[in-house]
Amino acid sequence: MKAAIFGATSQIAKDLIMSFAHHTDYKCVLFVRDPAIVDDWLNKVDIHKDYRISDYTGFSADDSYDVIINFVGVGNPSQAKEMGSSILDITYLYDTMVL
Repeated sequence: MKAAIFGATSQIAKDLIMSFAHHTDYKCVLFVRDPAIVDDWLNKVDIHKDYRISDYTGFSADDSYDVIINFVGVGNPSQAKEMGSSILDITYLYDTMVL
């Protein structure tokens, strides 16, 4: 199975990536704003699967995935409050990209 994971730096995404790495042979593409952060994390937790890491500009509708999982969002309630209604714009942007 080939999976695209948006928001791969979120804690829930990291938990899923670790589970996939240890229990499946899924091919994953990890999409984030800063690929270096995920690369460092994969090395830190000793995951050496052949996962591709990309920023969001690397996502293309021409690519084929069996599943796209979207973890993009704000996990900190105070940060969400500061963002106000702009959080809806961000959600819309990434949801539209996936669709």
